Amino acid sequence: MAIEPYQSPFADEVDVILDDEWLLRRVYPGFLDWEHRDPDGRPRVKAGAFQDYGEEQAVKLSYESPAMSVAIRCLVDAVTNPSELLATFGPAYGLVAITAGEARALNQGVMWRPVEGEPWHAIVFDKAVRRRKSTAQSGLALAATQRWLIVPPDPRS
Repeated sequence: MAIEPYQSPFADEVDVILDDEWLLRRVYPGFLDWEHRDPDGRPRVKAGAFQDYGEEQAVKLSYESPAMSVAIRCLVDAVTNPSELLATFGPAYGLVAITAGEARALNQGVMWRPVEGEPWHAIVFDKAVRRRKSTAQSGLALAATQRWLIVPPDPRS
């Protein structure tokens, strides 16, 4: 008996969220590698910054499967400043961007999923497996390390 291939419950909205659209991601301080910096002194973003919510949290958020939250840049810009995405998270958090196309190149889908108070909210999900693999997380982190919007202060300074 053949095993059925994974079918994501989410729809990749390629006609709604175009490949060149920027997706913003808050970065928890523990996912910043200050030992490895780019030429401008910005820290490397660790792959863990792009992990899905766990099963329990996905259920609490009414997600049909694990996924990761992002903000659609053009919708953020229409309402507020990207720095406001960090207002309740504290100064140690950073804000990076990937493009929807970079996510899709790693077999990720992007779906607009607004929540109360965040009309720009979207999710990124793996189209081939239930939970994002580390190779996709690493690819997203590499892209994000090259596109910082808000760099937090080095905690060692």
